Amino acid sequence: MGDRVLSYPLVVVSYNPLLASKSIIYRSIMMNVYSMSSKGLMPEWVREAEAMGAVEPAASPPTYMYIRDNQLSWESGTYVEVPILIVHNDYAYSGVIGASIGILTSFKVGCRLSAGYGVNIRSKLLNATIPSPIKFTISNPVRSGYYSFSENLIVPSGMKRYVWIGAKVAHIHYREAFAYPDTGEVIYYTGNEMMLDYIYDFQVSGNTINGGVKDGSPPCESLIFGGTVEENLVVSGTVLSDGDLDVDESVQFSQILNCYDVYDVDSEIGLPIGAIIALLSNALGFTGSVATVITAVLSGIAPSLSNIDSANAFILGNLRNWEREGTTGYDTYEIIYCRASKYQYQAPNNQYFKVPVGIYFRCA
Repeated sequence: MGDRVLSYPLVVVSYNPLLASKSIIYRSIMMNVYSMSSKGLMPEWVREAEAMGAVEPAASPPTYMYIRDNQLSWESGTYVEVPILIVHNDYAYSGVIGASIGILTSFKVGCRLSAGYGVNIRSKLLNATIPSPIKFTISNPVRSGYYSFSENLIVPSGMKRYVWIGAKVAHIHYREAFAYPDTGEVIYYTGNEMMLDYIYDFQVSGNTINGGVKDGSPPCESLIFGGTVEENLVVSGTVLSDGDLDVDESVQFSQILNCYDVYDVDSEIGLPIGAIIALLSNALGFTGSVATVITAVLSGIAPSLSNIDSANAFILGNLRNWEREGTTGYDTYEIIYCRASKYQYQAPNNQYFKVPVGIYFRCA
């Protein structure tokens, strides 16, 4: 074997020596070439195929794709308190304010993410410059299910209370690049960038979202104020058509929320996720003017707690002027204020709408 050629069976070629001296003698034969390997004698083509091993697929060509920017992204990792109803009954001379909020398992409820699109957002932030313009939209649901939740508030004059739920929150920054999808190797960045804010998990016990009621203001409230604009809440066709709740009047949240979601985007309660992340991440780990600018940008971002299966508002709840209760409060009207994100959100029809954040009410 080795460098010897073996033929099985032997092929015999008969010839006439006289004729062979005057011409070429040939015979056609078919050969199956075998080689000796560690596995024994095998056909040469099999040995060559095994020696080649698995053929690697061709690498995908470069394409345009969004790549996460870890330096400007943050996820809570653990459950944090997310305010979903904030009530301030500021004045000493006022009635007792009642409020409630509820979610039923008969409706699929979840968080619709807030998406912000702009050009060179990263470089502007890191140079302590407010990036503008940024187009904000309420987009697809990230986390949803058939959950239940309910809480009630009684807020005497001169007091503040809020309702919170437990959730994991995220702010993810993406940069568009022309890159190889297999390896992530970037050829160049286009300048187009995207920021996504959302809840990626609810803290639940069975089907019930965990949460509760607390006195005072939520820790992120000052940041909410920085990212929103206060306005007198006037809702035509309701008891708030004059901007106040008279004694014993109440208004349903669905009436208020449908007044804001005028293009049926399914934006209901704006969650102050941007303000929470600015607070808990210490403005994503930066300091000085860069942290100040990042805080200002994040504080107005508000994804929505919404009914996923319908554009109509199905988050239950109301706000009521209970007037004087026993020895507490006075029989007087309450002017109602709320807070909307400083950002105008864009609907699919390219029209703009406001997102109420908190949902925050100030009664004065």
